Order: sequence, then structure tokens, then C-alpha cells
Amino acid sequence: MFRLGKLLTINETHEPNLYWALRGAGGGSFVIVTEFKFRLVKSPSLVTTLSLAWHASATKLVVQRYQSLLFNNQIFNLSNNIFWQLHVNKNLTDISITNFGTELGEFNQIISLLLATLPTPIKTEKRKRDWLSYVYENSGIGNLSGDHRQLLLEDLTYPTFYFKAKHLFYDQPISDHSLDRMIDRLALAEGQISMSFSPWDGYINTIPVDKTAFPHRHYKFGIQFLVYPNNEQDQQQKMNSLNEIYLTIYNDSAKHSYVNYIDRDVPNWMNAYYHTNQKRLIYIKHIYDKNNRFYFERTIQSNGGC
Repeated sequence: MFRLGKLLTINETHEPNLYWALRGAGGGSFVIVTEFKFRLVKSPSLVTTLSLAWHASATKLVVQRYQSLLFNNQIFNLSNNIFWQLHVNKNLTDISITNFGTELGEFNQIISLLLATLPTPIKTEKRKRDWLSYVYENSGIGNLSGDHRQLLLEDLTYPTFYFKAKHLFYDQPISDHSLDRMIDRLALAEGQISMSFSPWDGYINTIPVDKTAFPHRHYKFGIQFLVYPNNEQDQQQKMNSLNEIYLTIYNDSAKHSYVNYIDRDVPNWMNAYYHTNQKRLIYIKHIYDKNNRFYFERTIQSNGGC
């Protein structure tokens, strides 16, 4: 729905510019989307996850190993069936490796490569379950009793989590010096602050960069910086701590960010989120909402303003 309530059908052949912009340039800038039609894919019959945890004293070694594998294309090329994520907080560092499907050869190889130079984890847990069980357990609902597969098919109200976040992409490893500063600052932080490292290979890289408005498909990994304030009163203190950690490794980054984390502090935010797509998005905004009816603090503006 756009200007004065006019309804549009948007797809690759009808309003293709708007269709391109809505896939990757965030919501709330162009129109109100009232209905989606999704193409489904076949779910895997089995999901296997290995979780490994280390004390904070091993954080630097674990991050270094994670990065060394990501940037070694000769021995480490992930298929679309593997997802592995690194989580860091002031007390623990953990890695979860998830395999989608019944073939576990690549999964086992990654585990061997990862652990080859690392200290023994303080915790190791391996789990196998069907796809719906995996989705339910990661939904945040919490109650794992009962017929959760039926619950997923019903209209559920998912829990709301109050958090603040920042994000950065990386096309090179974080330097040892910056890692030391990050770990030192994280150890001093108050409250529940965490960092999640996610690889940016696999299926994301198979989609042509000009297919959608999302331009950041070629980076090696991204980091989410997360803080969970107890209330609005201590929000600013927690955000200050989060910003200090973020700045320790900012200069190692590509200085581009994932658009889901709209951030008041990002300089040149249009470039950080949209990079080479800025001019085309401003043009599309002018065509469909030239009076900026759809406006928020970090919306794309029809006059190109930031």
C-alpha cells in the first residue's frame, strides 16, 4: 500500500524497482506491506548441533582460531548445510556448529580443524533432533514440554526481548592488538553484554549482489554487539559500555553494517547500510514516497538527506 492507500502487487515483473528495494533495504521507508507470498524450501530431516564452551581466559585463542579457519579457503570451504557461530561474553566463549541434513562428514571435519590447536573445552554437548524441534528450541518460547510441533503450526505470540544492538562486517581478521583491547574492555563491562560472530559465506554468497538492495554479501563475517538493559534507567550506562567495546575493533572492520540494527551513532549511515545502492534507493523513495510520509530517524529520504 502506498500514497493515499493505493494497493499494489509487487514482484519481479510488476513494480520491479520497489520489489528490489523492499528486499534488503529495511522496512518503513517506501510502502506498507500488507501481505507476503513466500517460496518454501524442503526442510532437512535431521539437525545436528555441537556446542563447545571455554572459560574467558581462552577467548583470544578461540577467536583467533575461528578467524584463521574462515580466512583459509584452501582447507575451509563451508557448504550451505553448515552454520557455525561464535559467542563471546565476559565469562565464557562458546561455539555452536550446526549441520542440516544426515551427512556428517563435513561437520566432523570442521570440528577436527577447530579443536586441533585449542585447549580442551570446559563443556561439550552434541544434540540431534528433527527440524521442527530445532526451530521450536530456538524460538525462545522456553516451554519444551508438550506437542511443540503442533504449537508451531498455531498462532503463537512469541516472547519480546528488550535489547539494544550494533553491528559490523569484516573482510579481514581482527588484529591481535584490537582483540586484546576488546577482551580487556569486555571484562570491565557492567551487565549482560555479548558478541555474536556469524560467517557470511554459504547461501548468502550465492545470491547476486544486484539481485536485492542488500549490498553486503562478500564479507567473511559479521559481529552483533548486544546488550540487555534491566530498565530504561540503566540503558544509557549499558550502551556506553557497549560502544566502548564496539570501538575497540571498529577500525578493523569494513565500516559497513546490517540494516536491521538502526544505530544513531553510526557516521555516514546511508553508506554503512546501503553502500553502492544509495542513489538507486533515493530514486525509488522519490518515486513512491516523495513527500516522506513514511519517516523515521534513519529512513531513506527522497531528497537524499541523512
